[in-house]
Amino acid sequence: MNRKVLIIAGEPSGDLHGSLLVKALAIRDSSMRFTGIGGERMRACGVRLIHDISQLSIVGFGDVIPKLALFRKILKEIDRLLAQEVFDLVILIDYPGLNLKIARIAKGRRVRVVYYITPQIWAWGLNRVHLIKKYVDLALVIFRFEEGLFRKEGIPVHFVGHPLLDVMRQHTALPRDSILEQCHVTNAHPIIALLPGSRNSEVKSHLPIMLKAAQILKEKFRDAAFIVIKSDYVDGTLYEAYISDGPAHHAVTYLGGRNYDVLGVADFAVVCSGTATLEAALSRVPMVVVYKTSLINWLIARRMIRIPRIALVNVIAERHIVPELLQENATGRKIADVAYAILSQPKRHDRMQSELGVLTNILGIPGASDRAANHICDLLNPS
Repeated sequence: MNRKVLIIAGEPSGDLHGSLLVKALAIRDSSMRFTGIGGERMRACGVRLIHDISQLSIVGFGDVIPKLALFRKILKEIDRLLAQEVFDLVILIDYPGLNLKIARIAKGRRVRVVYYITPQIWAWGLNRVHLIKKYVDLALVIFRFEEGLFRKEGIPVHFVGHPLLDVMRQHTALPRDSILEQCHVTNAHPIIALLPGSRNSEVKSHLPIMLKAAQILKEKFRDAAFIVIKSDYVDGTLYEAYISDGPAHHAVTYLGGRNYDVLGVADFAVVCSGTATLEAALSRVPMVVVYKTSLINWLIARRMIRIPRIALVNVIAERHIVPELLQENATGRKIADVAYAILSQPKRHDRMQSELGVLTNILGIPGASDRAANHICDLLNPS
């Protein structure tokens, strides 16, 4: 008999990690059939998608309001689906605004719920932990310190490690010369990677100020080159428009789908806050983290965030390893000043690189997807 699993991801990183989890589960139980919400990676793994994540992209609180009608529609569809078909399990991946509501629906339909990559209760306060305790049968967390937080609240939990380690392990790197040739930077130094985000709105907010910083840095480092890492989830014409009109366009190129290859040749990175900071950290690339959003999003976030740092690199290390430039401080001039201060001081650059290397140990060891799949199978097949 086939086992039916509903799996829900709401953004690009969730699509990636969801695809790895589906592959790991399929190896352990070939009878599993997956339905859910995700992107091209989950679709390629055989997940029957009822919605694509391209419809769900939001950044901050102000972006939620235009999506409310869609979210209500999705929740009704999920409720109807769980009523009409017998599912053995619901797997939720991050995206708590929607997923916690789906957890409540699933619990009401007597379907077990696993939350993989749980809400960041340590950043936003503990109000959501009560919902998790009420509606989630098993939490699978990716940071070791989260395990203690959930266990303290009496929530069944396992630390599985960060799935980015799996992604990096599976990545087949192109030769350095090949990447440099593709980016037309064979004789450049320093090489600076620009990661403006994985959503259209993030690219619109961050790429212009990153390109301004590139212009200023080009005046200080005549042989500098800048590589914009393009997200597959962002309209490619956005990059072309900003770069072609930018003041440093002659020194800027962009490349999609080769994040780790570009980071592998970079001397420094300017990174939009998010998962990309961990990608740069695991590649041991010194960086400055930036984030800029609408005023209303920023004002609400400032009232809700409970931690003194927002860059995941700094949160995990519990100290400031990399500088953060947020909101009004996220300007081309300030980015350039911070980047220049690090690049012009080799000892500071090397020290940051060394400190980033320590993070790998904190994140655990590769195999998060396999460990998560094992715990899920144990839940479905209790001994």
